[in-house]
Amino acid sequence: MKNLLFIFALLYSTCLFSQGITVDNTTNSPAQLVDLLLGNSCVEVSNISVSSTQAVAYFNQNGSSFPISEGIIIRNGVATFTQGQYTGANLSSSVTASGDAFLQTLSDNNGGISPIVNAEFLEFDFIPLSNSFSFNFLFASNEYGFYQCEFSDVFAFVLTDLSTGVSTNLAVIPGTSTPVSVTTIRNSFYNDPSSPNNNCASVNPSFFGTYNVGNPTSALNMRGQTVVMNASSTVTPNTPYKIRLVIGDYANSGFDSAVFIAAGSFTTNLDLGLDQIICTGDEVLLNTNLDSTFRYTWYENGNPISGETNSTYTVTHAGTYTVEAVRGTCTITDTIVFTDLAVTNPSDLLTCNTGAASYNFDLATNNELALGIDTAIYDVFYYESPADIVANNPIPSANLTSYPSTGGQTIYIKIFNTISGNFCDAEYPFDLIVNNAAVVTPPNPISVCEGQGNTNYTFTNTTTNEVLNGQSPVNYTVTYHNSLGEASSGTNPITSVSIPNGTTSVTVGIRIQDNSNPSCFDVTTVTITVNPLPIVDDIPDPIECSQFTLPIL
Repeated sequence: MKNLLFIFALLYSTCLFSQGITVDNTTNSPAQLVDLLLGNSCVEVSNISVSSTQAVAYFNQNGSSFPISEGIIIRNGVATFTQGQYTGANLSSSVTASGDAFLQTLSDNNGGISPIVNAEFLEFDFIPLSNSFSFNFLFASNEYGFYQCEFSDVFAFVLTDLSTGVSTNLAVIPGTSTPVSVTTIRNSFYNDPSSPNNNCASVNPSFFGTYNVGNPTSALNMRGQTVVMNASSTVTPNTPYKIRLVIGDYANSGFDSAVFIAAGSFTTNLDLGLDQIICTGDEVLLNTNLDSTFRYTWYENGNPISGETNSTYTVTHAGTYTVEAVRGTCTITDTIVFTDLAVTNPSDLLTCNTGAASYNFDLATNNELALGIDTAIYDVFYYESPADIVANNPIPSANLTSYPSTGGQTIYIKIFNTISGNFCDAEYPFDLIVNNAAVVTPPNPISVCEGQGNTNYTFTNTTTNEVLNGQSPVNYTVTYHNSLGEASSGTNPITSVSIPNGTTSVTVGIRIQDNSNPSCFDVTTVTITVNPLPIVDDIPDPIECSQFTLPIL
């Protein structure tokens, strides 16, 4: 019974995706196809044109495993040949014979040597109301497998700024400027052994999606397809643009390719910028770059901000800020998060009292890196008093690395945002401290009696207290070392010493160090004298004689 259930489950899961997409090239007009692509995208559209309704059509997922539910297909051949599961039939076709100048240049610039033919396109003019737009797409080709090492049909999403005439291809591999094609996205696992050229390596294989040859759950009648990718661009609101979605055959009409654009994915967006860090006292201007025909609502942490109905808003403290811009049925939103500037408190600067009248301190020890702030955004300024902060009278930069002070002085740091031109409100004080000199008192010499084998001696509190000579062990640490040099450098501290027999004395280095300022220390030595064991005379064994009288028998 369990086996029957397993077989049924397997058959059921296979049947779930044993359908292919459907393609309809008769129901929708070019304008309806554009409306399907745009959804509610806040754009004004005009001058819609297609190369052929045989090549540009509507598609539907039809319950298959295809990753886009519905949208527009543009094929450099007959679009309906794409529908259904993979059969290997109708892999090549032709509708429009002519090529495309932009595609030709794109192919030539990427190593192509043959003409581009059978160019099919959908294009329209639009005026965006927001400052960016994007749409989702997937590329499929019958060149995958047998021809993926050598031929490359080409397609482009050509965005042209009609006010400048500048055109840009948006159909590129995400994060690059590389056009999407069979030769720029392929998996060598599917190199066809029967192809005369089948030794090419994988290229961007993470963007290759599905190989449909021999795949029982294939969703379309094309040999291979990429994953869904996103094409995007910034635009200038209220500026006219043309978008041309075009695909062509390389060299001849053999082995078609197609591009699928997701319905409703042509979205226009606001871009308030990347999330930022802000400190109290600083301010950042958020700008929608939209005009007064929109109605604006600004939100802080999800709550409407009373009275803020302009296209801009000035942020002065941390929070999550959202803008909603509405014009008729068009609604555009964006959100940006501001977090508090995290600053590491500056460290007090210490030096050791040597009896000098003044000491030089390096104030730049507490620089941007020490405070944990971004040097590309922030500068720090140092002040001698709160009054100097008010007067904006910082310590000259030439004095920072060698600032003279007698100690007992507080320095104040202010943080300046070089981008906004504002100071943060907070002040960050630190102290310049001259520690009392660490004074070492040479302890009394130590005398030990030689032991059997090596003589071991562990340093005691008696010697340590003699070194401190009344200085508090809370404030100072005493360490012992094998030499005066190691005591001076503070290396290799020891707690005991092992003295070989025959050695009459050893000298041990001693270091006393200020716990709050390791550079404030003093050193001395102590001599350990080894008293040898006394020599004992070797007395020979005595022999005792005594007189004994034998008894009378």
